Amino acid sequence: MARMEGISNRAAYQRLRKEGKIYPIPQQPESKRPPEPEPCDMERRHAVYSAMLSLLPLSQQHYGDLLERGLSPERIAQNRYRTVPTDERHKRELVSRLAASYDLSNVPGFYQKSGQWRLYAKAGLLIPIRDFHGRIQALQIRLDSAANRDYRWLSTRSFAGGTKSNSPIHITGNRASEHVWITEGGLKGDVASYLDGDALFLCVAGINNISGLEALLAFMNVKRVSIVFDMDKIANGRVRKGIEEIRRQARRAVRTVSVEVCEWPWTGGTKGIDDFYLHELRRRAA
Repeated sequence: MARMEGISNRAAYQRLRKEGKIYPIPQQPESKRPPEPEPCDMERRHAVYSAMLSLLPLSQQHYGDLLERGLSPERIAQNRYRTVPTDERHKRELVSRLAASYDLSNVPGFYQKSGQWRLYAKAGLLIPIRDFHGRIQALQIRLDSAANRDYRWLSTRSFAGGTKSNSPIHITGNRASEHVWITEGGLKGDVASYLDGDALFLCVAGINNISGLEALLAFMNVKRVSIVFDMDKIANGRVRKGIEEIRRQARRAVRTVSVEVCEWPWTGGTKGIDDFYLHELRRRAA
């Protein structure tokens, strides 16, 4: 109207208002769903998860798998991988012992049923996901049942007394390093870090799970960032966009940072950075 009448926007607004031709946008009804609970504080999560891992074994099958991936017995013990119990009685006994010493409310993985605390976890390998200070902020499960060994968070979203995991970034390796490697997957990062002499790895759960990455990089004040995603995914347009977002966040976090995207020949199944390191070590030893 302002353009047609040759008047200012303000004058057009006042005329429309006077003529009763401005209608308020209907207000959307507020959701009656209560806000989703957040995970409890880091210290309690670390305490509960540490106690839980101390009560669980690591199966011979999972131990052998970890050795095959290139980890040493000492590093396997240090990283505290464990096997999820498959027997429900064992699960109940585990939770009973934990509940006797800790408040399990809003600890991802635990929930209440009929007034009793329960653990929701499918069979698989438990992988501790640690923060900058080495505290266990969450647990991932590499599922035994899936043909391609999918990963799931230990989470009880939408369960009574439970909560989501928030998909935090896993940090492994030498925290004092000024060179950071960014990859996808906590276990992959653990293996690659070990095979590269404790290189510092930040491990996201997925290309879109990078919340907090910029603040983390700024806090660590790194000088060099190497982005190393699986070679079978790197040509994917969505992954490429995610990598560019990681690059932007790194440069916003530290203006002088050097950022590179690494690629390597995808031969002999070396799609991941951990596969590539292990392949190179074995090739040189041959």
